[in-house]
Amino acid sequence: MDPLTQGVLGAAVGQVVAGRHIGKAAMALGFVGGILPDLDVYLVSDASSIDYWRYHRGITHSLFFGPVIGLGFALICYGLWRWRGWSDMSFLRWYAMWVMVLVTHPLLDAVTHWGTKLLTPLSEARFGVSAVPVIDPIYTTILAIGLIWAIFAGARSVRARSIVTAALLFSTAYIGFGWLQNERA
Repeated sequence: MDPLTQGVLGAAVGQVVAGRHIGKAAMALGFVGGILPDLDVYLVSDASSIDYWRYHRGITHSLFFGPVIGLGFALICYGLWRWRGWSDMSFLRWYAMWVMVLVTHPLLDAVTHWGTKLLTPLSEARFGVSAVPVIDPIYTTILAIGLIWAIFAGARSVRARSIVTAALLFSTAYIGFGWLQNERA
């Protein structure tokens, strides 16, 4: 998926996991984390080369990337927020937020026709199903509306979490519907 969509998904996941504790910062951090795995494109010098296809959606799109890299981000955020007195959110919640934000990125890429290398470095196989196009404004809009609505509801509120959870469920159902339609076709 495109970086904007990945960022919006990350923001939604961040809001659901940590919004009650750190408010809009959960959306902001989730947005950045949602885009982070796509930075692998900078491992190659030329996007038109075969190296682009070899490295993109590789190790940073592995299901192992989130738990490993998420640990570092969780430690940094936990320490910073504690030190500054911004939040007393537990380390476990920080870790859960980062892992989920980073793991949902390759899972979303796996529902496009290109697929992704979910098991790198153990396997170079691409996994994917054709459910949605690589750029899907409908999917992105569903999540963006949920996030905007959550901001107006108060990012730390239970209502905001419920709104974004509903947007995530609806967007996931949309992907499921797309997959079903592609299978039927």
